[in-house]
Amino acid sequence: MATIRTFLFVFLFLFFNASLAYPHKGKLDAEGCHPDKRKKEYHCHQGKFAGQHFKSREEMLQKARQDKHRRR
Repeated sequence: MATIRTFLFVFLFLFFNASLAYPHKGKLDAEGCHPDKRKKEYHCHQGKFAGQHFKSREEMLQKARQDKHRRR
């Protein structure tokens, strides 16, 4: 009986903790980024700037233009 309780406890613990790790619902734009109103920033999940944070979309686009000019 104790084994069943332990198994059930571990299963429920892992199930509810895993649900906290789901990604947020923010839709991504063409660059793979989106604004985060709570943190008041613009960050990227995919694409060239994945994992980077910016003050605004404009700042990210400015960095993209600078990188494009450097490659020429």
